Amino acid sequence: MNSRNILLTILVLMLFLNAFPINIIKGQEVAQVSVEPSNQSVGQPSLPLPTPPFSINITVGSVHDLSAWEILLYYNLTVLTYDSTALPSGHVFDGKQFFQAPLVTGSDSKGNYLLLGAVLLSGTTFSGSGTLCQIKFIGYTGGTSSLKLDIVADQGFHTNLLNSTQNEIHPINIANGQVTVLGSQTPKQPSSITINVDQSSVPLGSNVTVSGDINVTRAGLTVTIYYRASGGATWSELTRASTDANGHYFYPWNTTQNYGITLHELKASWLGDVDYGGAESNTVTVSVNKRTSTISLSAQPGNVTAGSGVTISVAVAPKPVRPPEITISYRLAGGNWAILQTLTTDIDGARTFTWTTSTRGSYELKASWSGDEDYAGAESSISTVEVTGEAPPPDQPGIMDYLPYIVAAVAIVAAIGVAIYFLKFKKR
Repeated sequence: MNSRNILLTILVLMLFLNAFPINIIKGQEVAQVSVEPSNQSVGQPSLPLPTPPFSINITVGSVHDLSAWEILLYYNLTVLTYDSTALPSGHVFDGKQFFQAPLVTGSDSKGNYLLLGAVLLSGTTFSGSGTLCQIKFIGYTGGTSSLKLDIVADQGFHTNLLNSTQNEIHPINIANGQVTVLGSQTPKQPSSITINVDQSSVPLGSNVTVSGDINVTRAGLTVTIYYRASGGATWSELTRASTDANGHYFYPWNTTQNYGITLHELKASWLGDVDYGGAESNTVTVSVNKRTSTISLSAQPGNVTAGSGVTISVAVAPKPVRPPEITISYRLAGGNWAILQTLTTDIDGARTFTWTTSTRGSYELKASWSGDEDYAGAESSISTVEVTGEAPPPDQPGIMDYLPYIVAAVAIVAAIGVAIYFLKFKKR
């Protein structure tokens, strides 16, 4: 066999090995997401409800190149109540740099759900099997609740895994679970809970005190506060607070950029205890607005002659993230405003330029900017410049300015005359 035939044989063999065995491996290694344990009972028939918190794990198996995951879990809210979420020691991203998305609790036409996830920020991806997260519930009433991962929410959320190229790992097998709650359902006294805010409209970054009362005067009751954009489809947990001995709770909410500049709705709830049933509060609203800003303008000197320069300085405070665009407007007193100049400030939000005046009059100047995603726009106070008249023409030379030249010329002429006189006298 010559060298050309050997090369062709090797190429064909490489293509065969790269195609056939890999397809078999891919077919055998379908990733799986499971609820574990798949079936469990909590509580005891002789003990009153609710049960103590219990855990389920969401696990993944036979996954390759995992860089992000999202879990959508539907459950029966009349049987179970969500308690907490954790990424336990040894979870799939443990020891790596990652971001854990805030938990979202919601409901739609298909039921009540939890939505949570995590994404790797750097480092190697995960391959193999392990735990994605751990979720704790409380058995609230007797009955059975399914735990379903294979439903697509009305908003399009679904359980999925992403690889390092941010593509869905497909296909994946999903194994759902269920929980049976046991316990005695004794009649409970009704309860109520309220919620209030000390401010209904605040600039971004301000504190809003969220407070309220449970009509059960007992310390240590857990209150969950939820928030959402006004009219939004889902509620997210803001925080959990505890009551004092009078059943009062409060929380100082700092309205950072994480929550967005919008109208927010807030509500509170508690689960109840062995004596009292749970309750949900009324809804209150808080408008989180852009931060206020100021802009200043100064014009110096304030009294000039026509044709002279005026130094105009502008500054925006607080210093924006990006240099803002400023509009300088002017008018003759009592007239209509016109744009003198539009300019971009330096990185400190300040700028200085020279305005060359033209005609006399009393001029008013102001500066404005339209704001950005964090700060509302602002307009400066008015500065006045008096242009008092036309600039005087250059000084014209007078007769006295020419006197030295005249004296010199007379002296020269006299000297010439004397010289001529003596020449003539000599010739005689």
